[in-house]
Amino acid sequence: MLSISCAVMAARNVAPLPVYRFGRAVIIILRSVHPVIVAILSVAAVGCVAQ
Repeated sequence: MLSISCAVMAARNVAPLPVYRFGRAVIIILRSVHPVIVAILSVAAVGCVAQ
């Protein structure tokens, strides 16, 4: 149900401009969460050696 509402909010031909921008922002943030978590876990496993 959440994906359907996000899809409708992010559809330019259905939603008004402020709702469209909010829907796109939600989708962009949710898509970027996974790589950030993987990067944090990788740094924690290997360690940061920058000096």
